[in-house]
Amino acid sequence: MTARIPAKIRHLIGTRGSIVRDSVAPPHAVRWVDGERLLITGADTLSGPARTQARTIVQRTGQLMYELSTLYPDVSGIQPEYGWDAAYGRTNDGLPFIGPHRNYPHHLFALAIRARVRPVRTSPAASCSATIWGKPIRPTSTSPSRAMSVDLLVFGPHPDDIEIGCGASVARHAALGLRVGLCDLTAGEMSSNGTVDERLREAEAASTVLGAAWRENLRWPDRRIGKEPAHLEHAVTFIRKHRPRVVARPTGPIGTPTTGRRAP
Repeated sequence: MTARIPAKIRHLIGTRGSIVRDSVAPPHAVRWVDGERLLITGADTLSGPARTQARTIVQRTGQLMYELSTLYPDVSGIQPEYGWDAAYGRTNDGLPFIGPHRNYPHHLFALAIRARVRPVRTSPAASCSATIWGKPIRPTSTSPSRAMSVDLLVFGPHPDDIEIGCGASVARHAALGLRVGLCDLTAGEMSSNGTVDERLREAEAASTVLGAAWRENLRWPDRRIGKEPAHLEHAVTFIRKHRPRVVARPTGPIGTPTTGRRAP
């Protein structure tokens, strides 16, 4: 933040209620503070060791003042009054992320970067709601009896069919803060590539990447989906247990003999 700017210069820099943000990466944002000082943010960098923090702040503050003078040459020569840093996080694709974690069913995690820096923080689901693109999102429930309930339950014949057939939809719903559960009907033991244990490990890793709250495998015999009367009752019991708002499955042929037979 700059020192007090003389009145003869202040009127050359724009209205007091405006915020200026450029298009460079990382961006700069400039705004007035108490109508007499300018606050400029930017000069983002990866966090360094604690022993160099003070020196880095001094260097970055000087850099920001120079960059401010390139935007507004009239402020050249004005010294900074304060300089500080603030840690923040950003998702890999730069998009907001709001949703639960499989190990914390009663919490929502929020991570977003917009016009101004927002910290990563967690809060109890009972008192937390998120807004993304103007739409309010609230957790399904905070009651222990509903701890396993989901907004979306997705069935897949084999451990990789959900990822191939509707992985983007799963990730999208999870990113919007909705609770998503995944259910594989078989372990794909008749498949020619890999082993059952490998497929189960890969499925668990994939569910974490997609943001699913949990993933289960019903271990029905491969290539016999729906051929045994107990399968229907098992599926119905599973759905009633998790009480989803929506049930989904991959669409279109995925290339295996059992793909055409899916959950009811």
